[in-house]
Amino acid sequence: MSSQAGADQFRHAFREEAREILVDLEAALLELNERRDDMELVGLAFRALHTIKGSGAMFGFDELAAFTHNLENAFDEVRAGRLAVTPELVDLTLAALDHIRAFLEESPQIDSAAREQLLARLRSMTAASEDSHVDAAQVPEPLPPVDGVRPGPPVEDSLHSRTLVDAQRQ
Repeated sequence: MSSQAGADQFRHAFREEAREILVDLEAALLELNERRDDMELVGLAFRALHTIKGSGAMFGFDELAAFTHNLENAFDEVRAGRLAVTPELVDLTLAALDHIRAFLEESPQIDSAAREQLLARLRSMTAASEDSHVDAAQVPEPLPPVDGVRPGPPVEDSLHSRTLVDAQRQ
């Protein structure tokens, strides 16, 4: 198999996997809109975005990775207790999923003005959360453990991550 054919195979596998992740992410976001304090759903959204960003970058979807990084940052702010889940955050993230899908299809139909407007609104939300913490004395306490596990950086052992790693080894 040529290296180009192998690369195409991995890009195709990433696209398929990312589509599945997006379906799960959309469902989680809709549920999160109803249960805004559900940190398990926040973690699920963060990990999904993290996987799409990281795997996208690995397979040459640089614009997708850069775009998704902004969403991942917002959910990291939520995990850290510096940003609240609001209807606007959920709506922005749901709207962003359409852009992610377009990146996956490498569609020329991507509306860059709409994408930039979405990113500006998202950055405004996260900048406000960063501005509200001037010094270390104002940093909120860490989130309490859930079932004995303290929230922290995601562990890269999701089924999706393992599938991509296994595909690369073949």
